[in-house]
Amino acid sequence: MHTSGLFRDQFEKKFGSKKGIPAAVVTRWNSTIRQVKSIIGLDYKDLTEVCEDHKEALPTDREWSIMKELAEILSPFAQATDLLQGDKVVTISAVVPSILSLNHHLQRLASARDKYLMSMIKALQQSLKQRFSGVFANVGMMPKPKQQPGQNPPVPLPFSDEIYLLSALLDPSFAMMWVQEDVLVDAGQKAQLKESLKGLCGFNIAEFQSNDLTQSISFLRLFFCSILPFTMTRC
Repeated sequence: MHTSGLFRDQFEKKFGSKKGIPAAVVTRWNSTIRQVKSIIGLDYKDLTEVCEDHKEALPTDREWSIMKELAEILSPFAQATDLLQGDKVVTISAVVPSILSLNHHLQRLASARDKYLMSMIKALQQSLKQRFSGVFANVGMMPKPKQQPGQNPPVPLPFSDEIYLLSALLDPSFAMMWVQEDVLVDAGQKAQLKESLKGLCGFNIAEFQSNDLTQSISFLRLFFCSILPFTMTRC
């Protein structure tokens, strides 16, 4: 479509000039998912007619189903990418809720068992847990590394800093809603986690009240960087 004027004319005649298939951008992975979604948003019968003279461009029934699955799997990742790459709004508070929501999304897909792309779903979930293992450990969905007697402390897990939890808690958009929705543990563990998170906020406030001026300023800086827009570039 982007290289053939004749095909573009046939496409616009069938679907209108306002319909189109955006080109994929090599440096933007989410441009590919937008391209796939624009294709599966077309009527397959009409697309078949348009591709009458371009059979090689027409997806098979199986390919059409795979593209639908791909869009279903990756659309939340595209939304998370758009959210977390913002440069004029706070983004650190969205890290924990986004990661846990994506994991829950993949968990639901994995339970379906009738997916063409099941191996992709499992690989994505495994990669997510590996890259953000500190987030999962902090909410009790993964064991924390323990220091063995006579050995050096274990290397901190990625994204294990409590700032990610504290930022989410202090953001009114998230607060503790993500705990109820996306922390996949039993009710008892979830209740303990909520109490622990309340304690985390209380500890930091108490620290702000009791410690010296430098630490108090550091806490205020953390607090405002966590909840106010337009401050992230200064943090």
